[in-house]
Amino acid sequence: MGLMDDLTGALEKISTEAEKALNQGKAKVGQLQLERQMDAAARKVGYMELDRYRGRPVDDSARAELIYQMAGLEDQIAASQAAPAEETKTAEQTATPAEPAEPTQAPPAPGGPEGVA
Repeated sequence: MGLMDDLTGALEKISTEAEKALNQGKAKVGQLQLERQMDAAARKVGYMELDRYRGRPVDDSARAELIYQMAGLEDQIAASQAAPAEETKTAEQTATPAEPAEPTQAPPAPGGPEGVA
């Protein structure tokens, strides 16, 4: 049954890696959506500043609200960038350790490294 155990282990590893890649992809999509929202808000603030420069009326409360939203989006983007690193560390810590490899050298003989005292 060693072959079946090997296949089962390999399939589990592939499944875990595929799930990890899928989660990373979802995280990246979410991060891109946040960045697009940030860009849209920044564009609106930029147009408001141009209006102000040209002497046109600007709704300061709307401008302040956009800047507040941008600060929140910036925090969310930073959190989404930090989250994958934390998930990777957690996954590595909870992974089942591999079986120890067989020693390649014989253990030292009793009485010291040289073997004879």
